[in-house]
Amino acid sequence: FSQGGIMSASVGLTSPASVAGFAILSGRILPEIEPLVPADVGAHGLRALVIHGRRDGKLPHALAERSDARLTHFGVSHELRSYDADHELTPAMADDFATWLGQTLRLE
Repeated sequence: FSQGGIMSASVGLTSPASVAGFAILSGRILPEIEPLVPADVGAHGLRALVIHGRRDGKLPHALAERSDARLTHFGVSHELRSYDADHELTPAMADDFATWLGQTLRLE
């Protein structure tokens, strides 16, 4: 959540062969890592999930939209899910993340 999402996006995008996917829950993609993202990042089968509250007062929803655009640019398969929430992890967000994680790790 938040900084954890920033870290998971950083690891996932710069080391795509090491992970199946990553989630950004009320976080963002740091522009500073973009020069470190391999040109073929989208070819690794990496999956990403971006979850963000539309009323987030700490990290505005526009950062989720920017992450969505960057992931599209990189060719990474992903979903953006927006919620009527502030900078928080609601039960709906947690449930959606758990479902996505199970599918990504092929646990379901």
